[in-house]
Amino acid sequence: MPVRTSHFTVFVVVSMAALAQSAGSEESVAKNETVMSPGMEIRATTSLGQIQVIAVDELTRSFMWEGATRSVKMSPRVERWYGSLGIFCPGAGEHWKEHNGITRCVAEEGQQHFKSVEEAVEWIRSLAWLPHVSRDDGLVVGWGKTLPRKQLNVEVWQILVNGKKPTHLPGSENDKISVGRVEIWTSPLGKAVEKQDAGAIKALLAGGADPNATNIAGRPVLVEAAKRGYHEIARTLLRDGANPNLRDEVGRTALHTAVLAGDIETVKLLVAGGADVNITIAGPSAITPLMLAASKDAQIVKLLLEKGADLNARTEEGGDTALFFARLRNREDIVRLLKDGGAKD
Repeated sequence: MPVRTSHFTVFVVVSMAALAQSAGSEESVAKNETVMSPGMEIRATTSLGQIQVIAVDELTRSFMWEGATRSVKMSPRVERWYGSLGIFCPGAGEHWKEHNGITRCVAEEGQQHFKSVEEAVEWIRSLAWLPHVSRDDGLVVGWGKTLPRKQLNVEVWQILVNGKKPTHLPGSENDKISVGRVEIWTSPLGKAVEKQDAGAIKALLAGGADPNATNIAGRPVLVEAAKRGYHEIARTLLRDGANPNLRDEVGRTALHTAVLAGDIETVKLLVAGGADVNITIAGPSAITPLMLAASKDAQIVKLLLEKGADLNARTEEGGDTALFFARLRNREDIVRLLKDGGAKD
């Protein structure tokens, strides 16, 4: 898949992520042909060694290889691409802390449909460019490194033959792939937030629970509350000391998450609780909450501007401002709002 450090790259990273985080995202993901469900863990051993893949939620995947753990937010495909209607990460920019020369990831997950086992086996053979293993039930996992591009490639596929999982695929190595379940939230507070148990949350915090507890991928409980639109839980966590500027496993704060969801109530809570309105998503893009809001929500744009958001801040990749994102999505109302506030072309 081509990688472009241009306006197109920034558009893919932001707009697709925004769609995935919006209120209708889970319904849209349900229509996609994914392989993993939240809490599912796959371990696969290829000629390169072992990789571990964990589904943190519907779209977030954590990859563990050679002593490193890195995560990405995948995007749902809106149409089939080489047979797949799954989810993917295009690997735009160097979005990871470096590990053994790797700073970015290109990932695919989805189903592949065939009319015969022979057709499926032929397709598996086409993956020769990527070290991979398969099981008799049609699960295929591959991973590799393209060091000149500082890139990790990961692919997780489920083969279906006439709509069903096969029972035998020639060449399979069943002992090289294992599937299990893991606890995403290991702390009592995290579990209580996940279950929206306000009473338990208050009791745990009163008993000294860490309001900045994270899940196994590094997502703070406040970000989880923002992701789920739990206003009162977010309020409770902020009141008891949650840091609103902590980033999750893909570099976003609770404010980024709330803005992407178009959740103005949570945005108000976070800003009142000390969220930095100019904080950027970690990584080379340097995308601010205002840039995210400019593509979708005029009311949030107004609020952020009132609270001191820099309307002329620029991305590191492309040098784009909030005005660019508003125009990209044909939001003339937001363009006027930004221009009236002093946005520069």
